[in-house]
Amino acid sequence: QTFSQFGQSDGILVREFNHHTSLKRHNNELIFGGIDGWTVVSAKHVTMAPAAPELSLSSFKIGDNPASSFMPNEPIKLSHTDHWLEFSFSSLNFYDPKQTRYSYFLKGFDPNWKDHQNQSKISFPGLPPGRYTLMARAASKRGEWHTKPLSIALIVTPPFYKSSYAYFFYMGIGVFMMVLFRRYRKTLSAERAHYVDL
Repeated sequence: QTFSQFGQSDGILVREFNHHTSLKRHNNELIFGGIDGWTVVSAKHVTMAPAAPELSLSSFKIGDNPASSFMPNEPIKLSHTDHWLEFSFSSLNFYDPKQTRYSYFLKGFDPNWKDHQNQSKISFPGLPPGRYTLMARAASKRGEWHTKPLSIALIVTPPFYKSSYAYFFYMGIGVFMMVLFRRYRKTLSAERAHYVDL
């Protein structure tokens, strides 16, 4: 059994109802008495909120600079020096947009989904270098979350000295130093053997 909740945003003008002041009429209308008057509810005139709305990305900013474009299938690339990332979302809920709830999950950073209430902006200060996937979703007034979250890939590039190229360079230097050290030991052993033979 499910219940739907209605309030002032649905057209109910009464702020508070009194106990034991309800009546069901023969035509199935419900009448409720409150401190501001009577409210009559007719089931055939009740408009239910639509199912969970889809979500779209309105805009995003890197630092103070609004991004000029966003390609849905391309990851958003940031530098390790970018200390602020902000996303703005739009819910395709035209029934009662103020009642839309948002939640997000930054895969690779957050352990679980975070409820963002009715805030449509999400910001991330100073993400460490790595690969992430931001997933965001919206819920209707009825509390039903959309089954297919909006997904955005993010790449935060490390400084050069921590990049994969730098690690290959460090490995190359390490291998080169090991080869030099082995050659030095072989040369030293050969010289010692030569002096022993003399």
